[in-house]
Order: sequence, then C-alpha cells, then structure tokens
Amino acid sequence: MPEHEEIVNTVRCMPEGIILISHGQEILFMNDAASQMFNEKASPNIHFSQLVEKIGFDPLLLMEEMQHAPFTREISVKQIPYKATVFPVPAKDGREDVSLLLRNILQEKRVDTMKSEFISVVSHEMRTPLTSIKNSIEILMSRQTGEITGEQERFLQIADRNISRVVNIITNYLDLAKLELGKVEFHFQAVQLQEFIATVYNDYLPRAKEKGLNLSCEVPDGLPEITADPQRLEQVFVNLIDNALKFTPEGGRITISANRGESPPGTALDTRFIKVSIEDTGKGISEHEREHIFDKFYQGENTPAKTVGTGLGLSIARELIEAHGGKIHVESEPGKGSRFSFYLRVREGENRDLHFRYFFDREFLKANKNQCNLSLILISIKNFLELKDIFGEEKVNLLLEALQKVLKDSLFRQADVLIHYKRGEIFVVICEAEKNGAEIIRKRIKNRLREFSGDSLGAMLKKSIIGVGVATYPEDASSQRELFRKALKNTEEDSNGQEKDSDR
Repeated sequence: MPEHEEIVNTVRCMPEGIILISHGQEILFMNDAASQMFNEKASPNIHFSQLVEKIGFDPLLLMEEMQHAPFTREISVKQIPYKATVFPVPAKDGREDVSLLLRNILQEKRVDTMKSEFISVVSHEMRTPLTSIKNSIEILMSRQTGEITGEQERFLQIADRNISRVVNIITNYLDLAKLELGKVEFHFQAVQLQEFIATVYNDYLPRAKEKGLNLSCEVPDGLPEITADPQRLEQVFVNLIDNALKFTPEGGRITISANRGESPPGTALDTRFIKVSIEDTGKGISEHEREHIFDKFYQGENTPAKTVGTGLGLSIARELIEAHGGKIHVESEPGKGSRFSFYLRVREGENRDLHFRYFFDREFLKANKNQCNLSLILISIKNFLELKDIFGEEKVNLLLEALQKVLKDSLFRQADVLIHYKRGEIFVVICEAEKNGAEIIRKRIKNRLREFSGDSLGAMLKKSIIGVGVATYPEDASSQRELFRKALKNTEEDSNGQEKDSDR
C-alpha cells in the first residue's frame, strides 16, 4: 500500500483540478491544477463563498438536492470551459464531505468548432461538384448533346439515381449536424396552418395515387395562426409523409390531420397548442423500435428491402419541431399502422420577440425534458428613452455595446444565452443554473455595473436606472410565462429601489 503522502502527491499532480470541501463549508484541499485555475497558492486559502462565486453554483447545496448522488455540469472559469463533477466523500465524523473534479474541456469545444467548419467545407466541396455531375447527366439524358442508345440511357439513369441518393445523404447529414450545433438560422413568421397543410396535401396527392394509396386531409376551418419557419416546417411534413409513403402498402391510407386544444403529453409548458398528425395504415412499429425511432441512422426492422434511406429523416423532424418549441412522438402497434404527432404553439396573444422566443422556448423545453434548473435574468434600463433624448441615439448605442460586454464577462458558461431584447432597453440571460448560482450571477452583474466607468459612458451609466432581476425554474415558476413574469417583476422592483436610492 502506498503511503499517505504518496497518495496526496499523486492527487496534487493530477492534470484535473481537485477540490475537497467539508460539510461545514471549509476548503480542505486544493491540488495544483485547481490552484492555477483560480490563481491561488498551493494551500487552500480561498473561502467557500469565493469558490461558489467563481464556479457559479453551491456544490454542497446541490449535493443535498441530488440526494447525495454524483452529478456533472459545465461551467466556465475565466472564459475557459470546464466539466465539473461533484461526488460525496465519507468524512471521519460519519457525515459526507464533497469532492469537486474540474476537467478542462476547451479542446473538446475546439473539436466541436472544427466539426462545424468541416461541415461547411463538406457542404461546399462535395455538394457543388455532385450537383454539376447530376446536371451533366440530365443534359445527356435529355439528348441535347446528341442521341444515346437504350443501354447508355439505362446506365445514365443508374448514375443519376445514385448521385441523387448521395446528395440526399449529404444534405440530411449536414442539416442534422447544423441543427445539433445550433448553426441553423430560423426565420419565424405568422403561418396559416390550414392553407399550409392544404399546399402540402396537394403536392403529395399525385405521388400517393401513383403508389395506389388514399391520401386524405382532415383539417377543421378556423385554425389560428402559428409562429413558424415555413421552410423548416415544410421539411418536417416532407420527412413524415415520405416515411408514411415508404411503409404503407398499396391500397393503404395516409391521413393528415390537425386539431386545436391538445398539449404535448407530460409537458409543463403553459401555452396552447395545435396537434398535427400523420397517420398511416402501414406495417406498424414494435415497442422496441419506438424507443429508437428518432435516433440518428436508425433503420426499422420493417424497412422494405428496395427502399433507400439515410435513417436521418425522423431525427431531423424531431430537432426541427423542438426548435419550434414543440414536441413530437409516435403511437404505433405492429400490423396496425403508425401515427406521428407533433405540437405547434398558437400565435394568438403572442407578443414576444421571435428571436427571444426561439431561444427561450428551446432552453425551457430542454430544462423541462432533462428535469434541470433554468434561470432567467433580466437587465432592464428603465429610463432608456430618457437617455436617448439626453445623450442621443449614437452614444446610447455605445452604452448598450459596453453593457453587453459587461454582461458577457459576468457569465459562467459558454452555453449561457445573452439576448438583446425589444428596442434595446432589456437584455436577457438564459442560463442553466440553480437559484443560488443565478443570484451570484445577478450580484456579479450589479457589482461590475458599479465598477464600470469610461469617459462619457461612465457619466451616462450614472444617470441610468438599471434593474437586474432573476427567476428560476422550477423553484420560482412552473411555466415559461410565469418564469418571465416573475423575472420581470423582480427587475422592476430592483429598478424602483435604485431610483429611490438616487433620489436621496
């Protein structure tokens, strides 16, 4: 058995940061790597409260909430991303201390960036020449360059089919990879769903008849508008209807339907939804397959032998629906067909900025799905219009840019979302932090605003009434609407308090 000193030296020299925290909030040990992260000496002279402020959460508090089970979360220290793993360590008095393992994941993040750049290169370098080849083959088949024999036409058709297949595989993979990396731009607008579905139905009617299938559309009059990206929504319909055409035998039926007033099963989202379904009388899906049906590259057991597919269509459909703040699921039994249903939000009464809505919906849905915390921090300039009148729009825009930098520097994780909202008077921070961690971020923002100075900007900031409020799901609110209202109320209270202090 190695001596105690050897074990300590081994842990001290580990490349990962190790911090041991007592149940009484005392830093018992900090190895060299952790010391370098926080610019501390080898001996642990950092206080627990300082550590909590630097990492953005209270490991002892969260350990209790997790019922003393190990957990992992991503943090940022000095703009460097780390994966923080917290796990219990038995103490001498029979209670539990906590150990914090910090692993630098900057290289992994760089790999993600390289992956994104590689996707761009693939998109340009592969799709462009393939499209040129396909166009050349189509010109040859159209006999614009001269007559061709039947045998030559047969081989050109084979080449054309396979090039189309490769282009389709590349396009699907690029779409999914960009969606997963958050690189897809969405252009949300008001969409009349009844007209939209009618267009899709009419486009697919000839193909259904060609396959000997009965395609019907059951959409009631008077459906309200939804907010969606028409191009991305069409992609969802295409993927689901193509899937139904693929698995429904001749003589079968495919039905497109939409109904108002149904919410996604198990959701806590406080909004109204329209349920859209694509139902078929195909072979159906077994219970085992249903668990994996939306996985990447998954090919079902009943996939026809002559059918060529990438196994990405349903994965893309799920990512696109979730990006719209909705959910998608499947109901099916072998031999009885399948029904794919997705849920879209009603636009009626929706006054939120679409850019803000997209990110807020996405992050709230993720938190709800993963049963984790989500904090909303609002930074509001109460006298925004007054500042514009006094200093002019150009100087106020410089102030907004400076404020944005202060806010970015105050965040802990690279994944935290910062949004410029309304006409500029509100900034929104969406972060995966529990209430205590979000409150630490709020205090850090307030402190940095007090420290901020810079010629005329400093003078302008002194005249600004800036409120910073926070609300956390699920502690403060159980729905998106309630979370936003709670954060806004706390922001207004902070602004009013600041205004009273300035009047004294």
